[in-house]
Amino acid sequence: MGNGKMIEPVPDDLKASIKTFLETDEEELIRIPSDLNAEGYYGVQWVVVTEKRVLIYPDKTTQNPTEISVSEIAKAQTEALVGGGHLVIERHGQPTVTVFYSNSEAERFSEVVRGLEQLRKKEPFLIRSELDRTRCETCGRLLPEKNSLCPACVRRFATLGRIVGYLKPYKGRAILMASASIIMTFSELIPPLISRRIVDEVFVPKKGAPATVDERVVLLGFLVLGLIGVRVMSWSMDLMRGWIVGWLSARMTADIRSQLYRRLEMLSL
Repeated sequence: MGNGKMIEPVPDDLKASIKTFLETDEEELIRIPSDLNAEGYYGVQWVVVTEKRVLIYPDKTTQNPTEISVSEIAKAQTEALVGGGHLVIERHGQPTVTVFYSNSEAERFSEVVRGLEQLRKKEPFLIRSELDRTRCETCGRLLPEKNSLCPACVRRFATLGRIVGYLKPYKGRAILMASASIIMTFSELIPPLISRRIVDEVFVPKKGAPATVDERVVLLGFLVLGLIGVRVMSWSMDLMRGWIVGWLSARMTADIRSQLYRRLEMLSL
C-alpha cells in the first residue's frame, strides 16, 4: 500500500475543463479513464477525484460533467459484470451514478473505490499508485503471471548472456564440452567419405585405384579400421559431453539456488 496518486495524462481541452471546476488550492488525487462509455460500449469516460468532489466526463465530452460532492456520497463500490464491471456511487437523496469498465481496468477502479471511501469517512488517503502489471507494456499481450516477463518480448540474447554468465567459473569444462560437440559433428561427416573410398577404390575400382586384389584388401582393412575408429571417437565424445553437461547443469543450478537464498536473506521480515 502506498500513499500515492493515480494521475493519467489527459487532452488539453479536458485539462482546461477540469481546472474550471476546481478551486485554487484543490488538488487532483485520481484522474483515470475507463475503457467503456456510459452505454457500456467501447469508449472513454474520465473519472477525476479530489478531496472535495468527483467529476465524471462522458465519452468525447469536455463540458457539463457529472459533479458529485464527497460530502453527498453515501457509498462507493464496484460491482462485477460479464466481461467487466462498474463503479457505483450512491448519493444521499440523489440518483446513483455508475461508470462502466472492462476487466482490464478492474484493479484500478478497486483503488478508486478505496480512495472514495477513505475521503467519505475522512480517513487518510492511501491508495496504490503502482498496480500489478497484467499486460505487456510493449505489445499489450496478457502476461502469464502478474508483473512477469512477456514471452513474446523477452530479449533472448540477453537471457542467453545471463546463462552464459553462470558458466564463467567453469569455463574450462565449458570449452571442453564445446570441443567435444565440434568433434562429434565432424566425426559424423567422416563415415560417408570413407564409404565413398571403399566403393570407388575397393569394390568398384576406378582409374588410379590399387590394381591388385591384395592391395585393395589391405586398403579395405585400413578403411574399415578408420570407420571403427571414427565411431569409437564419436561415442567417446558423446559420453564425455553428456557427463560434462550433467556436471555443469548441477553446478549452475546450485549456484542459482545459492544466489536466490542470499537475496532472500537480505530481505526484511
